[in-house]
Amino acid sequence: MNRLEKRLPWCQKLDWQSIINPDEPIFPNQPFPKPKIPSNKLREKFTKPMSQIIGIICNDCILVACESQGTLNERKQFDANKMQLVRFKDKWALVALADGIAAANRVIYLMQTIAKDQPLESEWTLANVASQAMNQFKNEIMAMHQNADYSLQERAKLFGTYHFSLMLADYSRSVPCLYTMDFLDGISERHSLFAVMGAADAVVQFAISQLPEKKVDWELAIVTIVDALEQIKGINIYCGGAIKVAIVEKRSIKPIIWPDSLMDRIVELTRELRKKHRGQWQNDAHTLIEQIRREQGAYIEAELQRDREATEKELAQELEAKRSSDAAKTSFEELQKSHEKSPDHNNG
Repeated sequence: MNRLEKRLPWCQKLDWQSIINPDEPIFPNQPFPKPKIPSNKLREKFTKPMSQIIGIICNDCILVACESQGTLNERKQFDANKMQLVRFKDKWALVALADGIAAANRVIYLMQTIAKDQPLESEWTLANVASQAMNQFKNEIMAMHQNADYSLQERAKLFGTYHFSLMLADYSRSVPCLYTMDFLDGISERHSLFAVMGAADAVVQFAISQLPEKKVDWELAIVTIVDALEQIKGINIYCGGAIKVAIVEKRSIKPIIWPDSLMDRIVELTRELRKKHRGQWQNDAHTLIEQIRREQGAYIEAELQRDREATEKELAQELEAKRSSDAAKTSFEELQKSHEKSPDHNNG
């Protein structure tokens, strides 16, 4: 053992990937020192997922889509597996993850362990299983720290270093169930039409808001989702890689993750549609402006002329006021100089 290894605590050399390998021991038989709690500023960075996941409830199915860029061991990946299936006793459910891939994989493994012996019998079964798995993972984290007496704030900061989010989708008794969950609070939120998680969620929500308010056909939804993700990949450094789509059908017991070849073709045609739409939009914009000019040209010109005249009048008034001020100042200075030269002033 060299001098550097002697100076480093054993915990800094711990292989953190072992936490997602169920065949290896998770808790070394050595004392674990109290960690350095990250600052609030660092924790704020984990409060919003960097990955982008979209889920839409359609007429007879649920569509879930995401990009495939991720970071593992400080290395960027463009083929991250962000969608997995959880098998229950009678059927399967879909889970999509955002951010902490290693920690999320551990929780999904725990979900698969919990779910394999129970049926998917209610609308909240999948969410409850996810909540149990998250709590179990938090207990594992605290056990690694020998259940140290941390305050709630310290625990929140500690769990923030493992931060990730999940999107859950399944059909229970023909009822679509779409949930999002965050690891920090472990609370599931149910969505009635669509759910969005990610760094550019406002962009996605705007794109989805263009759809009809009621549930739509999956054909329209898939084009909207792919187009939104393509636009986000072009402007957000945290999103990239291939687009993945999974469909949870009402009458099927197992979700289907679409093959890459199919998705590549859909992306290609969507890009062509966007290019055609952009050109049509530009032509329509020019046509609209020309129509406004024809209908309101005289009124607009009169308003512009009145604005120009008012501006010129205001500038003339300011110039006249400046001239008057300069003249008054000059007169005062001349009066002061003449007063200084007067005999009465010198005698005084």
